[in-house]
Amino acid sequence: MTEKMTLALIYGSARQGRFCDTVASWLIRELEASDVFSLTIIDPVRMKSARGDKPAQPAEWMERKVAEADAFIVITPEYNHGYPAALKEMIDRLTWWARTLKHARKATPYNEIAA
Repeated sequence: MTEKMTLALIYGSARQGRFCDTVASWLIRELEASDVFSLTIIDPVRMKSARGDKPAQPAEWMERKVAEADAFIVITPEYNHGYPAALKEMIDRLTWWARTLKHARKATPYNEIAA
């Protein structure tokens, strides 16, 4: 038996009624049916509590899960030919973290799905 590949599925939007939930639900079903991947869901909505004052899942959790991933898929909408603020915040945080710890990932598979 081979070890499953750890795949981080990153939601690129935190908007209410976002379409990436629909795309992610389909993708998760497909990936789980393949029995090849161990999925980690990274969702900016989970990074904020209901009151917005304290993260439900702290940034350290997200940083650790991204560091553990063998590959990434980002599901994100396009707003005015750009990416949403929630995705930019995650990228900025992780870029800073990677530079700070000198933990830059090299040759990590990545794919983006526009939703």
